[in-house]
Amino acid sequence: LLADAFGNLAHVEVGRFGTAVHQRFSKEKPGLAIAVDCYQSQELKHFNDPAAELQAQENNNGCRLARGRQLAAELRGKLDVATFRAILSDHGNRERNPEENPLLKWW
Repeated sequence: LLADAFGNLAHVEVGRFGTAVHQRFSKEKPGLAIAVDCYQSQELKHFNDPAAELQAQENNNGCRLARGRQLAAELRGKLDVATFRAILSDHGNRERNPEENPLLKWW
């Protein structure tokens, strides 16, 4: 994330294939940046391994993004330190077997 003194914020993706701004926010256009383990920007997402795509059901990128959006909607206007702690420790997909995630072989 990059921010300036005027209240502008950019969700920037950086990796071995380059750098791209995924989303821009400001006081006039507020928002929430949610990052997962794949590129989301139009400029870089074609570099994702097919197993890492948001639509690939075997990995947890899509469900983590969906869960982040769900929590953001439920907790809108209620964000404080305790809420952020709860969000960051949320494991909404813990019932899934991590050994079935094809991305773990790279860790």
